[in-house]
Amino acid sequence: MVEDKNLKQIVSQNHVMRGIASEVLGAIHVFKNMLMNYTIQPREKENTSMFIRYPTLNFPMDTVDEMEKFDYIMANENDSSESIDELSKYGGTICYNFVKRILTISITNNLARQYSFYGRKGKRSFHLSSLSKIVVRAAEKAGVSKNYKEAESAVQSWLKRSVERLNAKDNKRQ
Repeated sequence: MVEDKNLKQIVSQNHVMRGIASEVLGAIHVFKNMLMNYTIQPREKENTSMFIRYPTLNFPMDTVDEMEKFDYIMANENDSSESIDELSKYGGTICYNFVKRILTISITNNLARQYSFYGRKGKRSFHLSSLSKIVVRAAEKAGVSKNYKEAESAVQSWLKRSVERLNAKDNKRQ
């Protein structure tokens, strides 16, 4: 009798365990079907211009603080490579014109006059900035400069002429 009672209990427990196992297998089957039908959608690349991607920056940049913020943001390699790709599409056939187009929309003449390429004559060093590196690499990528030095020279020339451009602008106002 005790054996019959134990046997009935074992059969009952076995029945419960089979029911649970059946439910688990059913859930696994549903999950497997979901995975089989799941397709990974490629993440769309954000196609926002660098000039509007960073709301804390105002382009063209007019202060050294804004330039430093830009350098901080561009420390992220992904951001700088995306910016190089974008700027390399600005076009131009002559290196100086290409550099001029980019720098004109990036920084004001007022800010540019505070910099020299290597930081001589008491000015800030532009060649250490992220913007300088991005512009030079964009010129190379666009194929408008024969080498790194040619693009750097174009940036140097543009910076040197910032005072002339400011004076010309003042003369037009008068």
